[in-house]
Amino acid sequence: MKIEKLRKIVGYNREHLDEMYLLSRHFSGNNGINDEPYINFVQMIRQALLNKKTILLYFPLKDMKIKALAMKSDYYKYIVINSNYSSSETNFALAHEIYHLFYGEQSSFGHIELSDSYEHEYQEEMAASLFAGMILMPETDFVNKYKLFYEQSKDIGEVLVKLMSYYSFTSMSVLIRCLELKLFRTNEDVSKLTD
Repeated sequence: MKIEKLRKIVGYNREHLDEMYLLSRHFSGNNGINDEPYINFVQMIRQALLNKKTILLYFPLKDMKIKALAMKSDYYKYIVINSNYSSSETNFALAHEIYHLFYGEQSSFGHIELSDSYEHEYQEEMAASLFAGMILMPETDFVNKYKLFYEQSKDIGEVLVKLMSYYSFTSMSVLIRCLELKLFRTNEDVSKLTD
């Protein structure tokens, strides 16, 4: 990811953290989800999807540019997840689509999420990604784990690897979450990541 894109994402996320925090709390509270990482995210939100008359399907799609499809018929909505991706990527794609389903403009439901799309060019796509990160890496737990791992090693690279392992997420997702929450103690921490 280019540094300009990363700055744009983190800037947007920091600007909208409070607003998205309320939406993530609303979603979690209405669906009996607590502020801990999910052992089985799909199981946790299955009832919420059924309440919205949304059917979740996993298929191995040949086109690896497609992470998720959102479709609707006259009665049901469908979220199709490309099962060729890792569980962390499919969970993120699902949480992203949940934002569109519950809080996005309904006209946007019925689109394709591409793995290399220009999603961060559009505000609703940026909001959906922020929501997904907040749902899958809850702030209180994430901050506590960051502090614990930092105290154990004092090495920022090792901290990120432990967070990636703990949450089963990509380095970029974990890095963005750390930056938006301003967890790095100094600029020296950030510069160590590029050494």
